[in-house]
Amino acid sequence: MFHYYRDDWTVYDREHRHLVSSTRFVWQYAEQARRRAGTEQGDQSRALALHAWAYVRDRHYDPEARLYHWSLRQHKPDGEPFFMYGQAFVLLALSALVRMGDVPEAQSRTEQLWDTLEARFWEPAHNAYADELPVDADTPVPYRGQNANMHACEACLALHAATGQDRYLQRARALAETFCFRLPRDKGIWEHYNEQWHPDLDFNKDAKDNIFRPWGYQTGHQVEWAKLLLILHEALPRPDYVDKAKALFDFAESYGRDRRHGGWIYGYDLDGLPCDSDKYFWVQAETFAAAYRLYAVTGQSFLQKT
Repeated sequence: MFHYYRDDWTVYDREHRHLVSSTRFVWQYAEQARRRAGTEQGDQSRALALHAWAYVRDRHYDPEARLYHWSLRQHKPDGEPFFMYGQAFVLLALSALVRMGDVPEAQSRTEQLWDTLEARFWEPAHNAYADELPVDADTPVPYRGQNANMHACEACLALHAATGQDRYLQRARALAETFCFRLPRDKGIWEHYNEQWHPDLDFNKDAKDNIFRPWGYQTGHQVEWAKLLLILHEALPRPDYVDKAKALFDFAESYGRDRRHGGWIYGYDLDGLPCDSDKYFWVQAETFAAAYRLYAVTGQSFLQKT
Protein backbone atom coordinates (compact mmCIF):
# COMPACT_ATOMS: atom_id res chain seq x y z
CA MET A 1 0.00 0.00 0.00
CA PHE A 2 2.43 2.60 -1.24
CA HIS A 3 1.37 6.25 -1.42
CA TYR A 4 3.40 7.73 -4.27
CA TYR A 5 2.96 6.71 -7.90
CA ARG A 6 3.91 8.06 -11.31
CA ASP A 7 1.50 8.14 -14.23
CA ASP A 8 2.62 4.64 -15.28
CA TRP A 9 1.89 3.32 -11.73
CA THR A 10 5.52 2.81 -10.78
CA VAL A 11 6.26 3.69 -7.15
CA TYR A 12 8.60 6.66 -6.75
CA ASP A 13 8.80 6.76 -2.94
CA ARG A 14 8.71 3.53 -0.93
CA GLU A 15 9.78 5.01 2.39
CA HIS A 16 7.27 7.76 3.20
CA ARG A 17 3.76 7.25 4.58
CA HIS A 18 1.14 9.90 5.27
CA LEU A 19 -1.65 9.46 7.82
CA VAL A 20 -4.37 10.71 5.47
CA SER A 21 -3.44 8.16 2.81
CA SER A 22 -2.91 5.35 5.33
CA THR A 23 -6.38 5.89 6.78
CA ARG A 24 -7.96 6.26 3.35
CA PHE A 25 -6.84 2.72 2.54
CA VAL A 26 -8.69 1.55 5.66
CA TRP A 27 -11.83 3.46 4.74
CA GLN A 28 -12.03 2.46 1.08
CA TYR A 29 -11.47 -1.26 1.67
CA ALA A 30 -13.74 -1.42 4.73
CA GLU A 31 -16.52 0.30 2.79
CA GLN A 32 -16.09 -2.07 -0.13
CA ALA A 33 -16.07 -5.06 2.22
CA ARG A 34 -19.34 -3.88 3.78
CA ARG A 35 -20.98 -3.23 0.43
CA ARG A 36 -19.76 -6.54 -1.05
CA ALA A 37 -20.29 -8.66 2.07
CA GLY A 38 -20.73 -12.36 1.30
CA THR A 39 -18.76 -12.23 -1.94
CA GLU A 40 -15.17 -13.12 -2.76
CA GLN A 41 -14.44 -9.46 -3.49
CA GLY A 42 -15.89 -8.53 -0.11
CA ASP A 43 -13.64 -11.05 1.65
CA GLN A 44 -10.58 -9.73 -0.16
CA SER A 45 -11.48 -6.15 0.69
CA ARG A 46 -11.96 -7.05 4.34
CA ALA A 47 -8.49 -8.57 4.49
CA LEU A 48 -7.03 -5.44 2.90
CA ALA A 49 -8.93 -3.17 5.31
CA LEU A 50 -7.54 -5.06 8.30
CA HIS A 51 -4.05 -5.01 6.80
CA ALA A 52 -4.28 -1.24 6.29
CA TRP A 53 -5.62 -0.71 9.81
CA ALA A 54 -2.80 -2.76 11.31
CA TYR A 55 -0.32 -0.34 9.77
CA VAL A 56 -2.16 2.71 11.15
CA ARG A 57 -2.42 1.08 14.59
CA ASP A 58 1.11 -0.33 14.78
CA ARG A 59 3.09 2.41 13.02
CA HIS A 60 1.22 5.72 13.14
CA TYR A 61 -0.07 5.43 16.70
CA ASP A 62 1.87 6.99 19.57
CA PRO A 63 0.88 5.22 22.83
CA GLU A 64 2.34 7.97 25.01
CA ALA A 65 0.53 10.84 23.30
CA ARG A 66 -2.49 8.62 22.48
CA LEU A 67 -2.55 10.27 19.06
CA TYR A 68 -1.56 9.28 15.52
CA HIS A 69 1.56 10.59 13.79
CA TRP A 70 1.07 12.72 10.68
CA SER A 71 3.87 11.19 8.61
CA LEU A 72 6.44 8.41 8.74
CA ARG A 73 9.78 7.80 7.08
CA GLN A 74 10.92 4.17 6.92
CA HIS A 75 7.92 3.33 9.12
CA LYS A 76 9.02 5.67 11.92
CA PRO A 77 7.65 9.13 12.91
CA ASP A 78 9.57 11.93 11.19
CA GLY A 79 8.95 14.64 13.81
CA GLU A 80 5.91 16.34 12.31
CA PRO A 81 3.30 17.72 14.79
CA PHE A 82 0.06 15.96 15.60
CA PHE A 83 -2.57 17.53 13.35
CA MET A 84 -6.28 17.47 14.08
CA TYR A 85 -6.78 16.99 10.36
CA GLY A 86 -5.06 13.62 10.59
CA GLN A 87 -6.89 12.56 13.75
CA ALA A 88 -10.19 13.27 11.99
CA PHE A 89 -9.20 10.85 9.24
CA VAL A 90 -8.43 8.20 11.84
CA LEU A 91 -11.94 8.63 13.25
CA LEU A 92 -13.35 8.33 9.73
CA ALA A 93 -11.39 5.11 9.16
CA LEU A 94 -12.57 3.72 12.49
CA SER A 95 -16.19 4.50 11.58
CA ALA A 96 -15.79 2.33 8.48
CA LEU A 97 -14.33 -0.52 10.54
CA VAL A 98 -17.25 -0.31 12.97
CA ARG A 99 -19.72 -0.47 10.09
CA MET A 100 -17.81 -3.34 8.46
CA GLY A 101 -18.28 -5.29 11.68
CA ASP A 102 -16.42 -7.92 13.70
CA VAL A 103 -13.46 -5.67 14.55
CA PRO A 104 -13.65 -5.58 18.37
CA GLU A 105 -10.94 -2.96 18.81
CA ALA A 106 -12.60 -0.46 16.47
CA GLN A 107 -15.06 0.78 19.07
CA SER A 108 -12.51 0.97 21.90
CA ARG A 109 -10.01 2.77 19.68
CA THR A 110 -12.70 5.25 18.71
CA GLU A 111 -13.57 5.93 22.34
CA GLN A 112 -9.91 6.35 23.28
CA LEU A 113 -9.15 8.79 20.47
CA TRP A 114 -12.36 10.74 21.10
CA ASP A 115 -11.42 11.23 24.75
CA THR A 116 -7.90 12.34 23.85
CA LEU A 117 -9.18 14.87 21.34
CA GLU A 118 -11.64 16.20 23.92
CA ALA A 119 -8.78 16.79 26.32
CA ARG A 120 -6.14 18.11 23.92
CA PHE A 121 -7.88 19.72 20.92
CA TRP A 122 -11.52 20.55 21.64
CA GLU A 123 -12.28 24.18 22.58
CA PRO A 124 -15.82 24.24 24.00
CA ALA A 125 -15.90 28.04 24.26
CA HIS A 126 -15.64 28.20 20.46
CA ASN A 127 -17.31 24.91 19.50
CA ALA A 128 -14.27 24.04 17.41
CA TYR A 129 -11.08 22.01 17.44
CA ALA A 130 -7.58 23.45 17.63
CA ASP A 131 -5.37 22.51 14.71
CA GLU A 132 -1.81 21.54 15.56
CA LEU A 133 -0.06 20.07 18.60
CA PRO A 134 3.75 19.81 18.55
CA VAL A 135 5.00 16.38 19.54
CA ASP A 136 6.90 17.85 22.49
CA ALA A 137 4.21 20.28 23.74
CA ASP A 138 1.11 20.11 25.91
CA THR A 139 -0.87 22.89 24.23
CA PRO A 140 -1.72 23.56 20.57
CA VAL A 141 -0.05 26.27 18.52
CA PRO A 142 -2.04 29.54 18.06
CA TYR A 143 -3.08 28.80 14.47
CA ARG A 144 -6.69 27.72 13.99
CA GLY A 145 -8.21 26.41 10.76
CA GLN A 146 -11.54 25.35 9.34
CA ASN A 147 -10.19 22.44 7.25
CA ALA A 148 -9.51 20.13 10.19
CA ASN A 149 -12.91 20.95 11.65
CA MET A 150 -14.66 20.22 8.38
CA HIS A 151 -13.14 16.74 8.32
CA ALA A 152 -13.97 16.30 12.00
CA CYS A 153 -17.59 17.05 11.10
CA GLU A 154 -17.40 14.48 8.32
CA ALA A 155 -15.98 11.91 10.73
CA CYS A 156 -18.65 12.62 13.34
CA LEU A 157 -21.41 12.13 10.80
CA ALA A 158 -19.83 8.83 9.77
CA LEU A 159 -19.48 7.75 13.41
CA HIS A 160 -23.13 8.56 14.04
CA ALA A 161 -24.10 6.43 11.05
CA ALA A 162 -21.89 3.60 12.33
CA THR A 163 -22.79 3.66 16.02
CA GLY A 164 -26.06 5.56 16.38
CA GLN A 165 -24.53 7.51 19.28
CA ASP A 166 -26.10 10.95 19.59
CA ARG A 167 -22.93 12.65 20.82
CA TYR A 168 -21.37 12.31 17.38
CA LEU A 169 -24.40 13.83 15.69
CA GLN A 170 -24.46 16.70 18.16
CA ARG A 171 -20.77 17.39 17.63
CA ALA A 172 -21.29 17.41 13.86
CA ARG A 173 -24.15 19.87 14.38
CA ALA A 174 -22.02 22.13 16.58
CA LEU A 175 -19.18 22.18 14.04
CA ALA A 176 -21.51 22.86 11.12
CA GLU A 177 -23.19 25.73 12.93
CA THR A 178 -19.83 27.23 13.93
CA PHE A 179 -18.33 27.20 10.46
CA CYS A 180 -21.38 27.53 8.25
CA PHE A 181 -23.40 30.03 10.30
CA ARG A 182 -21.21 31.83 12.83
CA LEU A 183 -17.89 32.34 11.04
CA PRO A 184 -18.58 32.69 7.27
CA ARG A 185 -17.63 35.86 5.42
CA ASP A 186 -19.26 37.52 2.43
CA LYS A 187 -17.97 35.07 -0.21
CA GLY A 188 -18.04 31.80 1.69
CA ILE A 189 -16.23 30.01 4.47
CA TRP A 190 -12.75 31.35 5.27
CA GLU A 191 -9.84 29.00 5.95
CA HIS A 192 -7.58 30.55 8.57
CA TYR A 193 -8.04 32.01 12.06
CA ASN A 194 -6.06 33.07 15.10
CA GLU A 195 -6.31 31.66 18.61
CA GLN A 196 -9.43 33.75 19.34
CA TRP A 197 -11.03 32.47 16.16
CA HIS A 198 -10.82 35.81 14.38
CA PRO A 199 -10.14 35.52 10.63
CA ASP A 200 -6.48 35.72 9.63
CA LEU A 201 -6.62 37.16 6.13
CA ASP A 202 -2.85 37.06 5.57
CA PHE A 203 -1.92 33.53 6.64
CA ASN A 204 -0.18 31.70 3.78
CA LYS A 205 -0.93 34.55 1.39
CA ASP A 206 2.15 33.57 -0.59
CA ALA A 207 1.17 29.89 -0.60
CA LYS A 208 -2.08 29.84 -2.52
CA ASP A 209 -1.49 26.27 -3.73
CA ASN A 210 -0.68 24.79 -0.31
CA ILE A 211 -2.29 21.35 -0.09
CA PHE A 212 -3.63 21.60 3.46
CA ARG A 213 -3.57 25.32 4.31
CA PRO A 214 -4.01 27.33 1.11
CA TRP A 215 -4.77 31.03 1.17
CA GLY A 216 -8.09 32.32 -0.13
CA TYR A 217 -11.58 30.90 -0.31
CA GLN A 218 -11.43 27.27 -1.35
CA THR A 219 -14.00 26.36 -3.99
CA GLY A 220 -13.96 22.73 -2.93
CA HIS A 221 -14.54 23.53 0.73
CA GLN A 222 -17.66 25.56 -0.01
CA VAL A 223 -19.27 22.58 -1.74
CA GLU A 224 -17.85 20.10 0.77
CA TRP A 225 -19.56 21.95 3.61
CA ALA A 226 -22.72 22.05 1.49
CA LYS A 227 -22.54 18.26 1.20
CA LEU A 228 -22.01 17.84 4.95
CA LEU A 229 -24.94 20.13 5.76
CA LEU A 230 -27.19 18.00 3.60
CA ILE A 231 -25.99 14.80 5.31
CA LEU A 232 -26.69 16.49 8.63
CA HIS A 233 -30.12 17.51 7.31
CA GLU A 234 -30.98 13.83 6.80
CA ALA A 235 -30.53 13.19 10.52
CA LEU A 236 -31.66 16.58 11.86
CA PRO A 237 -33.99 18.09 9.24
CA ARG A 238 -33.78 21.88 9.21
CA PRO A 239 -34.66 24.15 6.28
CA ASP A 240 -31.79 26.51 7.09
CA TYR A 241 -29.29 23.68 6.51
CA VAL A 242 -30.63 23.30 2.98
CA ASP A 243 -30.69 27.06 2.43
CA LYS A 244 -27.09 27.40 3.60
CA ALA A 245 -26.01 24.48 1.41
CA LYS A 246 -27.55 26.26 -1.58
CA ALA A 247 -25.77 29.50 -0.67
CA LEU A 248 -22.38 27.79 -0.33
CA PHE A 249 -22.85 26.01 -3.64
CA ASP A 250 -23.76 29.33 -5.24
CA PHE A 251 -20.48 30.83 -3.97
CA ALA A 252 -18.58 28.02 -5.66
CA GLU A 253 -20.53 28.50 -8.88
CA SER A 254 -20.20 32.28 -8.86
CA TYR A 255 -16.49 32.55 -8.01
CA GLY A 256 -14.98 29.10 -8.48
CA ARG A 257 -16.39 27.98 -11.82
CA ASP A 258 -14.03 28.13 -14.80
CA ARG A 259 -16.36 29.32 -17.53
CA ARG A 260 -13.74 29.08 -20.25
CA HIS A 261 -12.35 25.59 -19.72
CA GLY A 262 -15.01 24.02 -17.50
CA GLY A 263 -14.75 22.62 -14.01
CA TRP A 264 -13.98 24.39 -10.74
CA ILE A 265 -10.75 26.10 -9.74
CA TYR A 266 -8.83 25.62 -6.51
CA GLY A 267 -9.37 29.03 -4.92
CA TYR A 268 -10.53 32.63 -5.23
CA ASP A 269 -9.54 35.79 -3.38
CA LEU A 270 -11.31 38.33 -1.17
CA ASP A 271 -12.72 40.04 -4.27
CA GLY A 272 -13.99 36.80 -5.77
CA LEU A 273 -11.22 36.63 -8.38
CA PRO A 274 -9.18 33.46 -9.02
CA CYS A 275 -6.08 33.13 -6.87
CA ASP A 276 -5.30 29.58 -8.01
CA SER A 277 -6.90 28.60 -11.31
CA ASP A 278 -5.50 25.07 -11.37
CA LYS A 279 -7.91 22.12 -11.29
CA TYR A 280 -7.69 19.52 -8.53
CA PHE A 281 -9.56 16.24 -8.78
CA TRP A 282 -11.11 16.43 -5.32
CA VAL A 283 -12.74 19.79 -6.01
CA GLN A 284 -14.60 18.33 -8.99
CA ALA A 285 -15.59 15.25 -6.96
CA GLU A 286 -16.95 17.25 -4.03
CA THR A 287 -18.90 19.50 -6.39
CA PHE A 288 -20.59 16.52 -8.03
CA ALA A 289 -21.41 15.04 -4.62
CA ALA A 290 -22.90 18.29 -3.33
CA ALA A 291 -24.86 18.87 -6.54
CA TYR A 292 -26.34 15.39 -6.34
CA ARG A 293 -27.41 15.84 -2.74
CA LEU A 294 -28.93 19.22 -3.51
CA TYR A 295 -30.86 17.67 -6.36
CA ALA A 296 -32.04 14.82 -4.13
CA VAL A 297 -33.39 17.29 -1.55
CA THR A 298 -34.75 20.04 -3.79
CA GLY A 299 -35.40 18.39 -7.15
CA GLN A 300 -33.43 21.20 -8.80
CA SER A 301 -30.24 20.95 -10.83
CA PHE A 302 -27.40 23.04 -9.48
CA LEU A 303 -24.83 22.19 -12.17
CA GLN A 304 -24.81 24.87 -14.84
CA LYS A 305 -23.49 24.20 -18.32
CA THR A 306 -20.30 26.08 -19.16
